[in-house]
Amino acid sequence: MYPSCTNGDLYRLIRQDDKKAFDELFSRLYPSLTTFSFRLIGDRLEAEEIAQHVFVQFWLRRKELRPDTNPQTYLFRAARNRVIDLSRHFKVRIEAEAELSTRQVPFSNAVEEEIRLKEVQKSYKHALSLLPERSREVFLLSRVGGMTYRDIATALDISYKTVEAHIARALRQLRQILLSNDNTLPLLIILMSTIASQ
Repeated sequence: MYPSCTNGDLYRLIRQDDKKAFDELFSRLYPSLTTFSFRLIGDRLEAEEIAQHVFVQFWLRRKELRPDTNPQTYLFRAARNRVIDLSRHFKVRIEAEAELSTRQVPFSNAVEEEIRLKEVQKSYKHALSLLPERSREVFLLSRVGGMTYRDIATALDISYKTVEAHIARALRQLRQILLSNDNTLPLLIILMSTIASQ
């Protein structure tokens, strides 16, 4: 019975406290949800904990959600939000920071190098904060999470073209902001070099 059910059918059964339906949905979506979380956070154990956490919350909230809720969309959004929450507590490192730490030309003065790196990081974070919320979210999923445009479109339930538009807007605005500061030129080069990866 359960293997032939759609995810929507399983959710309707789960709303009726059917644990076997929940087990079936878990077996279907847990692997891909863990992979999705891993691509965002870069830590396998953390990704597994995130996937488990959102499934537990899904079960606990099973009767609070709309009857027509798409469980796959809900779970992937919940995982994304969980990663964002963790990033606010420094669980996720911005890709550009890691790149800068390895690509910058060494300074003779270690203190000067550290000061410049912090200035660049501060400028980058400030530039990100000026982006529209959705464009910033899409940009970080792409550049920090390493997700493809198609994966982002699936996770956010938006079209591929919409993802492209958000990335283009984010890059345009970041370029305008960072070009006004000579110290952020290395960062700008790194950001631009990632465009072809999609």
